[in-house]
Amino acid sequence: STILFIQTDRPYTAVFSINQKLLHDESLKRLEELLDPKVFIRVHRSVIINKNHIIEMSSRNNGDYDGILSNGQSVRFSRHYRKNWNALFIH
Repeated sequence: STILFIQTDRPYTAVFSINQKLLHDESLKRLEELLDPKVFIRVHRSVIINKNHIIEMSSRNNGDYDGILSNGQSVRFSRHYRKNWNALFIH
């Protein structure tokens, strides 16, 4: 519940929580397979987010979006992964 997002940080994967950054040696693809897909959503080729920490979405006017997390950080949502994150817009 404290994980905000996970991002590639070659050769590692960086796990960003509310108060720290941890490096992990699993690939982003492998972590995506292990994590609960109802909570952790792949939104970019290099990012998985915890949907419970998304507080705002802002269009880039090209199909991509910026998601603002509960800590104020911005994460890019790629239009190529829209099928994954489209459910965020449905209440």
